[in-house]
Amino acid sequence: MNPSLLQAYLDAPVSVNVFPRHDVDALCALIDVMADEGFRLLEILARPVEDALLLLRELNDRPQRANVRLAVGTLKRAAETRRFAELQPDMLVSPAFSRNILDVAAEFDLPYLPGVCTLQDIQDVIDAFDEVGRDVRILKLCPVEIMTWNYVRMISCIHPEITFCPTGTITLGDLSMWRSLPCIGPAMEDHFVPSEMIDTGDEIRIRRRLQEIRRMAIRDNP
Repeated sequence: MNPSLLQAYLDAPVSVNVFPRHDVDALCALIDVMADEGFRLLEILARPVEDALLLLRELNDRPQRANVRLAVGTLKRAAETRRFAELQPDMLVSPAFSRNILDVAAEFDLPYLPGVCTLQDIQDVIDAFDEVGRDVRILKLCPVEIMTWNYVRMISCIHPEITFCPTGTITLGDLSMWRSLPCIGPAMEDHFVPSEMIDTGDEIRIRRRLQEIRRMAIRDNP
């Protein structure tokens, strides 16, 4: 993985995930506030696929594209992944590991972040990444609500070289608990910045929300 992209994930409070229901102007306004507040991770969820492709194409033509590390998520098939890869996002994300998606990522030289849930999932990813000459540095924990804090801590003891990005249902209330684990990287949720704030361009509320998230994501937060 590109060292600067890896560092972006290690440093980020959260990944702000959005569905492609917003127009590009609203998304660019969100990115402007995110950049001001030091939030550099944005994931466009490919649901529906055609809307996400259109939004990514339009965003690529805007100066705000340079201000975020952009992932495309919930990828499930190689054919749709290839269409997104041609638009050069910074990361490809899937809910579970797919060797077909890994092959597309390797072909386009793009980082790939698959979801894992068990130790066997992690081992399967490690083995497949080895086959294409990649190291596993970041994985997505999905769905984290079926995992306990102690279970994740155990996984991190076995794989201390991996940072895990939890998703499923991470609320602001339990963000501090998860971030207390050194292995936990940015949580990935679409509710961190509610859709209505983005649609209305409510910069003040978005800024306050991001500041609240940052406070909750500080590792030494009691």
